[in-house]
Order: sequence, then C-alpha cells, then structure tokens
Amino acid sequence: MKNGTPNTANHSGAGGVSEMAFARHFTATELAEIWKLDETTIRRVFLDEPGVLKIGKSNRRDGKRDYVTLRIPESVALRVYQERTKPTR
Repeated sequence: MKNGTPNTANHSGAGGVSEMAFARHFTATELAEIWKLDETTIRRVFLDEPGVLKIGKSNRRDGKRDYVTLRIPESVALRVYQERTKPTR
C-alpha cells in the first residue's frame, strides 16, 4: 500500500480481480434507489451475475431461509446496465 492506496499493479490476476476488490461496490438498496427499482428486482438481476460478491449462507439444509448479502462492483453494474439498455432490433 502506497500513500493509502492499495498496490494492485503486481496482483492483478485474470480479469483484474484485485482491482475489482478495491473498486466501489453497491448494495442492492443503493442500486435500487439509483435506478428507481425495487430492491428485490435488483437482487434477482444480480444474484447469479459473475463478479458479484455474495456473503452469507445459501442452500441451507436446516429448512431456514437463505440469507445472502450482495455487494455489486460498479463495473458489474455498468455492464448489466449496458446489456439491458441495448436497443432491440
């Protein structure tokens, strides 16, 4: 770390994973507010999207509800937005 900034020059793996780790991440609530959508819609859109950080338990066997917290990198949000706003032919 140099001057408070993480040194990612030597650690950028395939796809710039370390760069993504320190990039701006949104919560589902934040993106829902920005895009004027329901939080549930944002969660459905990004749950299986590559690059989204998923924290928590999924596929629980004890019969309880799954709790998964999503953190969505800005680059992933931009990619999804661009894909979904492409003009149809």
